[in-house]
Amino acid sequence: MVDLKLLLDRHPNCLTNRATLRSHLLDMFPSEKKAANILSSIYECGISQKIQCLKVLTEHDLQTFVNQLDREYGIAPKYATEYVYLWAEALNVKLATTTGAASTNRKTFVNGDDASSLEAYFEANGLDVVDKRKSGGCLWVIGEKSQLDPYIEKAKELFSITDGGYAKGRATGGRYGWYTSSKK
Repeated sequence: MVDLKLLLDRHPNCLTNRATLRSHLLDMFPSEKKAANILSSIYECGISQKIQCLKVLTEHDLQTFVNQLDREYGIAPKYATEYVYLWAEALNVKLATTTGAASTNRKTFVNGDDASSLEAYFEANGLDVVDKRKSGGCLWVIGEKSQLDPYIEKAKELFSITDGGYAKGRATGGRYGWYTSSKK
């Protein structure tokens, strides 16, 4: 297994470009060609720089990065997830946990299975929520359909939601999102 943190500590100049990073990875870990390719691809497409700017890597961030790697490089989500985690750990970016606290434990990403409410589920996954249900409105989750779909489908399953749709509304300041009138 590649110890990316060790590499970055020993060779901080390895982040000048993709070729330099890949070269250093293969020098330190010659039997890890797949890891070198994926880690350098993450660097090349700017994901490692985005991770470095975060305080906490949320499930939403992770899914966005995994989708980008799949779309741009054809990297399977299983491997993309593993190596995005590795970058986060190497850059000392904490990973979101089910309690909303932060940790560097690799397997504690929020999946929402233990969320007590629909709003808590979406917020735990790092999504922007506007809740107008107390005043007779809807719960809104802000974002594009392609970005929100995995979370919406999981929420429908967890909370037995039968209504909802995508639109723009006054409650969201004209931003696009998914809405539901569910009281859960």
